[in-house]
Amino acid sequence: MYLPGLSHHPQQDQDWRDCKQHRHHLLIQNYHPLFILNQGTAGASTEQLNRGDIIIGDKIYYISQFSTEEHKEEDILNPWKKDEYRTLDNEHMSYSANPDFLNWLQTLEILRKDNIYFGTIGSGDVWTKDAKTIEKYNQVHGVVCEAMECSGAYIAANSLDISLVSIRVIANNELKGQKYDEKLGIKSQELVVNIIDEYLKTV
Repeated sequence: MYLPGLSHHPQQDQDWRDCKQHRHHLLIQNYHPLFILNQGTAGASTEQLNRGDIIIGDKIYYISQFSTEEHKEEDILNPWKKDEYRTLDNEHMSYSANPDFLNWLQTLEILRKDNIYFGTIGSGDVWTKDAKTIEKYNQVHGVVCEAMECSGAYIAANSLDISLVSIRVIANNELKGQKYDEKLGIKSQELVVNIIDEYLKTV
């Protein structure tokens, strides 16, 4: 079982989805995992979440593929801030976790805590800080948090028939003024270890 480490800083990789997809392809082909727990930090997309809360991604929505209407010349560099912004809706926009694996996770007592939730994670080659865009992801696509690496990992795992679930601890919430705290990453790591312990009890 391969347990990817914490997310890298966003400036270290230029194309997050492709980079993570290739990395996970190589990991799966070389190490033949039973399943993958992709863990790290995320930014909240709803005011209902706080730093330290944990999201288990039952679905990934790819947020980098979008179109815009015509803008004035001064708005061209920031189209995603306009009211006309809309993401495309097609079969390449979302990726779901294996339902059987999710069902097993939902039986675990360690995941039945007030600050642990199952939900949709937004993922793409963008670090979103604009409040209106964050709110639109949540309202239109049900995104509860954003993590840049997840979509590539899900594409690779699904294409090779490997169960993968992303576990993300909320490290910032721009909607509530809660700034990024990388130290919270340890919480998702600890949960991954606990899930592994639970799995080992079944074999």
